[in-house]
Amino acid sequence: MSSSVSTAEARRPLAPRLAIALIAALALVFGPLAALPASAVGGVTVDGYIALAPAADPTNSEVTLEVQTGTGDNAYWSYSNSTFTDVEGYYSFDGVEDGTYRISSGGPQDNGTYAYGIGESAPFPVAGDNVSIDDLTLTPGGSISGTTTDDDNGDPLAGVRVIAHRLLDGPDGLFDQRLEREATSDGDGAYSITGLRSGTYRLEFQADNHVTEYYNDVVNPSNDVNTEGIEDITIAAPEAKTDYDAALTPSGTIAGTVKDADIDGVGIGGVTVTAYQLVDTEGVSSWTYVTSTTTQTASEDPDYPTVPGSYSLTLPIGDYRIGFSDEDNGNYVQEFYDDQPTVDSAGATTLTVAAAETETADAVLAPAGHITGTVTSAEGENFSACVAAYPKVDGDYDLAAGPIATGQSFGSSYEYSLGGLPTGDYRVEFTDCGDENLASQYWDNAKTFADATDVPVDAGVDTPGIDAELVAAPTEGHLVGTVTEAGTHAKLAGIQVFVEQKYIDEGGDVDWSGVDAQATGASGTYDFTLFGGEDYRVKFTALDGTHFSEYYNDVKFAEDADDIPVAAGAEVTRDAELAPSAAITGTLTFPIANPTCIRAYSAGDTGLTTPYYGELDPGNGAYLIGELPTTGNYKVRFDCGGLQSGGASAAAAENWYLNKTSFADATLVPGVIGAATGLQPVVTTPPVVVPPAPPAPPAVVKVSPSVKVSVKAGKKKATLTITVRASNGTPTGKVSVKVGKKTYRVTLKNGKGKLTIKKLKKGKISFKVVYSGDAKVLGKTVKSKKVKIT
Repeated sequence: MSSSVSTAEARRPLAPRLAIALIAALALVFGPLAALPASAVGGVTVDGYIALAPAADPTNSEVTLEVQTGTGDNAYWSYSNSTFTDVEGYYSFDGVEDGTYRISSGGPQDNGTYAYGIGESAPFPVAGDNVSIDDLTLTPGGSISGTTTDDDNGDPLAGVRVIAHRLLDGPDGLFDQRLEREATSDGDGAYSITGLRSGTYRLEFQADNHVTEYYNDVVNPSNDVNTEGIEDITIAAPEAKTDYDAALTPSGTIAGTVKDADIDGVGIGGVTVTAYQLVDTEGVSSWTYVTSTTTQTASEDPDYPTVPGSYSLTLPIGDYRIGFSDEDNGNYVQEFYDDQPTVDSAGATTLTVAAAETETADAVLAPAGHITGTVTSAEGENFSACVAAYPKVDGDYDLAAGPIATGQSFGSSYEYSLGGLPTGDYRVEFTDCGDENLASQYWDNAKTFADATDVPVDAGVDTPGIDAELVAAPTEGHLVGTVTEAGTHAKLAGIQVFVEQKYIDEGGDVDWSGVDAQATGASGTYDFTLFGGEDYRVKFTALDGTHFSEYYNDVKFAEDADDIPVAAGAEVTRDAELAPSAAITGTLTFPIANPTCIRAYSAGDTGLTTPYYGELDPGNGAYLIGELPTTGNYKVRFDCGGLQSGGASAAAAENWYLNKTSFADATLVPGVIGAATGLQPVVTTPPVVVPPAPPAPPAVVKVSPSVKVSVKAGKKKATLTITVRASNGTPTGKVSVKVGKKTYRVTLKNGKGKLTIKKLKKGKISFKVVYSGDAKVLGKTVKSKKVKIT
């Protein structure tokens, strides 16, 4: 049957009706107040019936009223009240305040067992009017049974509390757990948990003088249902699961009292007491967290007295060290038993825990100092900053040892407090905990730990005013260097420096794209501003051909070049020394429509086996044959001959410098290392048989573009408008937009492109925009400002 809400009275028994009549009668005697509705005298009535299927006696079924607290992902159900049904299964709750509620019941109990699984009504509102709930019908449940034994001797273990936790979907893909049913093992160690509705469960076993564990043999001191290794048990009611046995490890106890050093005999409540055990990991031993508890505070209930400052830890048999920390308040200095500063201190005492025995470890804590202040940002509000204090030990600081205290500030108060500090000097670090891309710093406004200012702290005293203002972290880095000539070390001006950026696509393949180019200045230097956090490679080329081109580091080919990582805010230096070469230059005056195949041969290369190719500017006929390896004589040819498909036949006249027709007769041209030999203008003759085929286009010095990105954010989507401009015309080509591991493509039209990306995750994100470049414009990468996706 459904669990819908009805405000009509359904099968209400006679007694409540008589109660209403009685109230009306009392109104005649005591006045109108006696006849007010329930909502006017503190809450309303919620009632209904529990039914069993197949039909059975529902008498004394416990019914719980739960109230919803919080909203959205933070909503949960809390206990409000409970009662038992009468012989008809009827229940009633009076004085219920406004809110959202639900009813739950597990049916009648029979000698500690339940035949029926727990049922829950649909949530219903209470808003001033009495509410009657449709019948809540319960069906037979399943069960889990097994035996519990002592892992040390194998004997049956009686009195073990066995709890079935039902798994519920929680936030972030994790599980929450709800205590569904429980049972206690008998003298034979046997237990049976009944009345389980269909679902997935995890079993917990608790027993005196034994370690609490989850099935199957998982020690879980933090009681986290998501701990790795806990085994799921799936029930399809009324299914019975058997043989879920557990052998519990015997345990002992470490107990004691924590007191205040300045107030004689006064125990401190709320102190965290932590047990550590020596663990060997890959040959390295370290004291590792096992479990923790907190010391008791003074009880306000005289029926349940406590000893303030006392604690007790149940632990498997073994060796332990114990630490004491007032981590919530920071009013006391942390110490380790017995009166040592760290768990690794040579004087720290190791306690041996034996089965069913108790070791005592008391502590007297000294008052601690505090460092307090505020962390703000000129970049905006509602950010969070992490603050850490590093102590000076034996007159020096050890950054690698980590901080002694950490804290956090949040907008809009921006305040923080670091407590638990013994007397001494500290250096304080401020970092961005969120996603605001703020630069870290040390007090007082120092970029490095070495430049930080010491903060003196006295025990029991607050050191205020240790403030910081965080600024935006750099997103760009610099690649700089100087180009000189090998041998002479002379500074080389006018060397063209090209930068390419490394990309890795979704398939894991590496790709490179040109992002910028510039010529070295009079002092041979270059300076690129690049997007930080990426890898680059750089090429050096002499445009006049008088020096050999190379990639960093002194290699000829791109695939052999060194990757150059450039971090945001960093300046990376990469110098180059270029070996000098010879070059030959001149002009062709015949107006040929397409460039010809200009090349030079060493005068001794009679077999024409090693050509050195040149470049031609068809606009003015200027040509350059550069990077010739040696000083000496060369011979220069201006036609393609049979080199290209469709070129001149072997019978065609060859066109060598000064209209010579063969290599043997060609005029010698001197080449000088480090210089360009200029030749007189040459009048070329078209090929006799076939027109020359088009040579390679001339080298074009590309310009760096301006790439701007504007982003309009919306609900799980964003629209990007990308504008690319260049000084030598309107750029064409494609743009890639990268978000996380996904890449989107945009084609430019009139230098602009537009892209809408959907199904984005909520939060602040930025977009990496990569323009691939075209024939005249270099590629470039930029990053948009962060926008908030709702």
